Amino acid sequence: MKNVRVRFAPSPTGFLHIGGLRTALFNYLFAKKHGGTFILRIEDTDAARYVPESLANIIEALQWYGLIWDEGPDPLDPFEKSIGDAGPYIQSKRKKIYQTHVSELLERSAAYPCFCTTERLDSLRKKQASEKQTPRYDGLCRALNPSEVKSRLVSGTSHTIRLRVPTEGSLTFRDMIRGEVTFECATIDDQVLLKSDGFPTYHLANVVDDHLMNISHVIRAEEWLPSTPKHILLYKALEWTPPFFAHLPMILGSDRTKLSKRHGAEPALEYRQRGFLPQAVINYIALLGWNPGGDREFFTLNQLTNGFSIEKVNKAPSIFDIQKMRWTNASYLRTMEPNRLAPFARKFVTDKEISDEKLANLLVSIRDRIETLEEIGEWGSYFFQKDIAYDPALLIPAPGTKETALVALIFVSEVLEKMNDEDFTEPVLRDLFVNRIKSSGKKNGEILWPLRVAISGKKASPDVFAMMAVLGREVITQRVATALILAQGLKKA
Repeated sequence: MKNVRVRFAPSPTGFLHIGGLRTALFNYLFAKKHGGTFILRIEDTDAARYVPESLANIIEALQWYGLIWDEGPDPLDPFEKSIGDAGPYIQSKRKKIYQTHVSELLERSAAYPCFCTTERLDSLRKKQASEKQTPRYDGLCRALNPSEVKSRLVSGTSHTIRLRVPTEGSLTFRDMIRGEVTFECATIDDQVLLKSDGFPTYHLANVVDDHLMNISHVIRAEEWLPSTPKHILLYKALEWTPPFFAHLPMILGSDRTKLSKRHGAEPALEYRQRGFLPQAVINYIALLGWNPGGDREFFTLNQLTNGFSIEKVNKAPSIFDIQKMRWTNASYLRTMEPNRLAPFARKFVTDKEISDEKLANLLVSIRDRIETLEEIGEWGSYFFQKDIAYDPALLIPAPGTKETALVALIFVSEVLEKMNDEDFTEPVLRDLFVNRIKSSGKKNGEILWPLRVAISGKKASPDVFAMMAVLGREVITQRVATALILAQGLKKA
């Protein structure tokens, strides 16, 4: 496949969501698989719904997830600078381009001015709704004679420009995911192409930009499938060759309803705040609708690129499962090299001065217990709290008594007295304590339970020896001494 050029074209009307991220990902994978070009284009023609913070959010999210565009707005100055030769890549900067092509459509009678007021169109929609008809324009201005049209234009009457859709016949195109798709022309509305303020609608700008930017494949959400016949009619009217189309399946919530926050769906960048790794999220959403075959569940971005095929994308909706995404993230936390994991984790630790080495060791001690980095505070509290507070009664193992706890803590103290800092590695600590406990005739639980509580202040904690290795001999000795004092103050059972 040659000269592949695809685009991700979000509207800055809100923050990038999980569905938009998947669309961007599939475009990226398709382009990279075929040695093509991945373009970012910002479709900001809907001024009424424009959210100023959206553009920065979209750019930051794509960068964080590693979906770097080959052409598009320059991240450092997106409104004024571009990367690539087909720009500008922000539609509000291309207004004159669209107006030129509208004039061409009018000359060919493929479009016409519509002078209907908002009030008339609202009334028409209400009437159609009451009669249980599909809302659509009734073509009133389509039948105006040329002299009347000219008179209204000369007088400055407010108007839009609509696409003149054939009233008979059908339109068939091939979707790369769905196969042949047919629409009856009678069901296609005379879509507004140019609004009364001179700005293009999505439909006009989309087609013009795709053509001028030499887009070879349009890969977008299923919601745009009904718009495709309108776009193909525009291509025909302008005597252009349409690109190939692929419409991605919907992503639904676990109850098979529209995906929303109650299903765990958040703006794409919010998952960074929730302690997800970008690699894990990308891995998870890649498998929403795409089936690589086999039982494999984990892929790097390069592996996804090498294996991706648009033909293996399913037509049926995919289900977003936040628990499965958490499981995927937990798997990445357990397997990623600690030094690679540390930079992602740093924002979630309270001790901002912690060294990279210490942070990496901390992560090793707790990562089997956490699903997201947001949970570092809970499972890593033993490390960040200088003086841990807990109920001294927790020191008593079950079954056991105050004396059991005292014996255990004295036993630990005696072992610690004979150790030095170099001994405080997890393997050495584990081997030493397990052997000493065994030779003493005691059970592991009798000794390790009070030790666990003395170190963490909790019933459930990371591995005892992992915590000891992270904290070091001095801190462990101090906490065991404190626990011994607390245990001595317990009442006898």
